[in-house]
Amino acid sequence: MKKISLPASFIILISAVFLSCCGITISDSGYTLIAVIRNADLDYTMLNNIDNITPPFPDGSKYQIGDIGTVKGTYTVYKFMREYKGRSKFSASPVTFHDLLAVKVDTAGVIVDACKYTLEWTDSPSLALYRLGRKGVRFKTNIDVNELQLTIPAAHN
Repeated sequence: MKKISLPASFIILISAVFLSCCGITISDSGYTLIAVIRNADLDYTMLNNIDNITPPFPDGSKYQIGDIGTVKGTYTVYKFMREYKGRSKFSASPVTFHDLLAVKVDTAGVIVDACKYTLEWTDSPSLALYRLGRKGVRFKTNIDVNELQLTIPAAHN
């Protein structure tokens, strides 16, 4: 069994305490809160031109698209990550994938927008960029990701 260094274990412990105190999870989906960005908005310039971004994004990322960008705004953006095993056309055995979910919430606690992207995606990024399909969902602890009805926009189907 590999040992974790003292500083690394301290960071893991502090992160676990912080995330458990926040009490925000996406129920039954494996998503974990990784960032809360206040006074922000989703970067729609980036999202609308995702197929034209020069990889890697952001610079230094090990993925073609490694983040869903944000800009200054009047919302709170919550970012979640999910790790899971799945099939890939590049491997005969299951591989690990990472889904990044960004949820934009207004001051009344209503989800205004959301998008999900699989970081390991290697084809045109827009083909794997899911967007919020249901309006008016209230952001709450243990929200069910299925409530968001994430879909790929019709222009990219």
